[in-house]
Amino acid sequence: MQSYPATFQDRYGREDTTLTYDDGHLALTLRGVAFEGHAFDSLEGKRVDGLFEYNEPYPSIAPGLGELHDFAISFELSILVTRGDGVRSRETLRAEVDMRRGGASTAIQLTLLGQEGTTRSTAPSDFENGLVDIQRQLPP
Repeated sequence: MQSYPATFQDRYGREDTTLTYDDGHLALTLRGVAFEGHAFDSLEGKRVDGLFEYNEPYPSIAPGLGELHDFAISFELSILVTRGDGVRSRETLRAEVDMRRGGASTAIQLTLLGQEGTTRSTAPSDFENGLVDIQRQLPP
C-alpha cells in the first residue's frame, strides 16, 4: 500500500487528507467519511447530505451510499525515473484531477518536476496515458 498527502476541494471547502493506493484501489477519508473506488470518478462512501456533492449510482443495490462528484483533488508522489542511459533519479510527479462541474469531463494534469529544474507536463484522458506521455518526453 502506498500513501500520498493530498488536497481535496469542493463547494463545501478545502481539506488536506491522505490518499492511499493499493493494487488498483484508491481510498481516502474526508470530513470523517471514508471513500474508496478504482478511479477518481467512482469514489464511493456513506452518503451524508450537506457534506459533499454525490451521485447515487446504485440506490437499489447499495442504499445509503453515494459517489463523490463535483470536486478537485491534487497530490504529489516521488517516483524513481530511469533514463535510457541508465541514470536514475528521484523526481516528483504532481497530479491534479478536476471533476468540478462546468468541465465537459474530468480534467487531469500531470507534471514531472525534475531534479535538474526541468518540467514535463501533459493533460491526458487518464492516468495511464499520462504516465506514458511523460515517459515519452524524457531524454533517451
